[in-house]
Amino acid sequence: MNTNLTDRSVDGGAPVVPVLSGTNIDNQVNNNFKLDRYISDTLTLPHDYDNVKLDYDTFITNETINERLHLLHNNFLYLNAQSKLAINDMPLDGVWETSIGVQDSPNNFKFNEPPTNTISILSAHEAGGTSLSGFTDATFVKDLDDQRFVGFIPTTNGTRLLALEVEFSSSAPYISGGRAPVERFSNTGITTLEDQTELQFTNIIDVEATKNGKLFVLDNNLVHKLNVESVLTHASALSGVGRFLEQSIGGTTTTATDNTKFKNAVKIALDKNDNVYVLDTALSGYRVFDKNLNWKSNNLLSNKFKDLAGDLYIDINVDKNTDNVYLLSREGKLTTFDASGNFLNTTTFIDKISGETFKTITFSEINTNIFYVLTDKSLYKKFVSRPDLSIGAYKTTNILNLPAVSGTESFSFFSAVSGIADRETLFLGSETLNANYAPPVTNSTVGKIFIEPFEKTNYKSLIYDFYKTQTYDLSSVDINMNEYVSSYMVNKALYKLLYNHMIFNDHLHSKFTGQYLNTGQVELTNIAYLHANETNTLNLSAEQDYFVGINEPCIASVINRCIKKIYDLQLEITHNMQTKITNKYPLVEQTVELS
Repeated sequence: MNTNLTDRSVDGGAPVVPVLSGTNIDNQVNNNFKLDRYISDTLTLPHDYDNVKLDYDTFITNETINERLHLLHNNFLYLNAQSKLAINDMPLDGVWETSIGVQDSPNNFKFNEPPTNTISILSAHEAGGTSLSGFTDATFVKDLDDQRFVGFIPTTNGTRLLALEVEFSSSAPYISGGRAPVERFSNTGITTLEDQTELQFTNIIDVEATKNGKLFVLDNNLVHKLNVESVLTHASALSGVGRFLEQSIGGTTTTATDNTKFKNAVKIALDKNDNVYVLDTALSGYRVFDKNLNWKSNNLLSNKFKDLAGDLYIDINVDKNTDNVYLLSREGKLTTFDASGNFLNTTTFIDKISGETFKTITFSEINTNIFYVLTDKSLYKKFVSRPDLSIGAYKTTNILNLPAVSGTESFSFFSAVSGIADRETLFLGSETLNANYAPPVTNSTVGKIFIEPFEKTNYKSLIYDFYKTQTYDLSSVDINMNEYVSSYMVNKALYKLLYNHMIFNDHLHSKFTGQYLNTGQVELTNIAYLHANETNTLNLSAEQDYFVGINEPCIASVINRCIKKIYDLQLEITHNMQTKITNKYPLVEQTVELS
C-alpha cells in the first residue's frame, strides 16, 4: 500500500509541480488565468497584434505605452499558465488503494488491498448475496474525532440505510476496518440506521451529510433530517444516543403551490449554509429550504426542461465557492443558475462515451476549480471553468480488465471528502452484474466500494520554474509617470519585457504529446523534448529591432516595430508549446463509413 504523501510519480520526464509556488509571476497568473489547459487545446494568445500595437496617430505618453506593455505582459502570463497541464491521478490499473466488500456472509464486511482487492471481494457466492448491493446513492464525511470517514449508504434498492465507518491515519494513509465496537456498531464497523429510528424507508433516492452531524435523506417524496452526531464519534457521551430523526417534510402533491410537498423529487443538494435544494422533475425545477427544512423559494424552469427534448435532469448540486446551482441531465448537459435562480448557461459534455447514462455531479472539497461527473460507465474529472472536456476519466473497463473478472460493471455512486493531509479521499461505488468467475455469483449483484485516499490535482510542466525568481514584475516594466518619455526610457521598459521572455524561453524544455483514442478524444501520453529543428528561439538574442534607435523619434510606427518583434517572439513560443499529436484520427484500424 502506498504510504507516501508526496506527489505521485507520473509517466514521462516532465516534472510534477505544485499549482502555484507563490512568486510574483505565480500570483499574477493566478489573478488573470486559471490553470485549466486541456491536452487537446490549441493555444491562442489572448491579445493579437492589432490589439497590442499603437494606432498611427497615438500621442506617445507613459500611459499609452504602458497600456500596450500591459497587454504584452498579459500574453506572457498566458504562456506561463499554459506551460502547466493537469494530469489524471485517478488510478487506471483497475484497483484503487483499497476496497470494501462482503467476505463470507451478507453483513461480514472485509477490507482488501491491491492487487487482489477487486477479485477477492467478488467471491461472494456463499454469502447469499451482499448488503452492499442495490446502491442508490451514498455520501461520506470525516467524523467528529478526525480519525475515520463515515459513509451513509442506501442499499437494497433504497430500502435500507447503512452507516459504514472507515478508519485512516494521517501518518500512514491507509484504510482499515472499524475500531473497537461501541453500542451501535458490530465488529464490522457498520450499523443500520433505520433500526435506530422509527422510520421505515421505502425508496431512498439520495442522501447528503453536513460536516456537523446532520444527514438529509430523500425517501419517496419525503425529506428527513437526521441528527447523526452519535454515528460520527466514538466518544461515549454521544455514541450511545439512539434517536436520530429531527424533522420531516414532504409528501406527494399534484399542485406547484404546495411548497412543502413534491410531485417527483429525485435529488437533493446542500449549499455552504446547509440550505437544502430539492430537484423535482415533475415540477420542472427545484425548491429551496433552509437547514431546518423551512421553505425559502422555488425556481420553476419549465422552458429549460422543455429544451432538453426527451432528455431529463437527474441531479442537482451547488458550487459552495460561487453559490451557483448546477443541474445535470441524463445525456450529459450541464445547466447553471446563479444563487438567485437566474439562468447562466448550458454546456454539453464533449468527451463522453456513446450510450452512457449520466448520474451525479460532485465538487471537489480541496480545489475550487475541480468537479467530478459520474456516469454508469465512467468517472470524469473536470475543470469548473471549462466543463465541456475532461482532465481524465476512470472507467468500468479498468475494473473488467483485471484477471478473472468479467460481467457487466456499473458505477453506482461517488463521494469526495477532504481528508488525509492536503489530499482528497474518493469513494466510488460499483456493482458487477452477471459476474462470471469461480465460484459464480448468480444470486445477487456484487457491490463494492473503491477507496482512493490520495487524490490531488497535480500538474506536469513544460518549463523549469527557477526562472520565476529572476523575472521583472510588471511594476518594474512600466514607465513611471514622472519619467520623461524618451528612447532611453522606452528601451528600458522594452528590455525588461524582452528579458522576461528570453529567460522564460531558456527554461522551456519540452511540449506535451497526446494521441487520439478511438472515440476521437485526445489523451495525454508523455512529453517530447524540444529539438533544434522545432524552434527558432533556441539561439535567441536581443537584436536591434527590439529597441528604439538613439536617433529615432519616439513615434507610433517606431515603437510598433519593437512591439511587433516581441509579439512575434510570443507567437513562436506559443507554437513551441502546442501539443504534439502522435497519431491520426480516425485511427488506422477504424472503419469509416461514407454517406
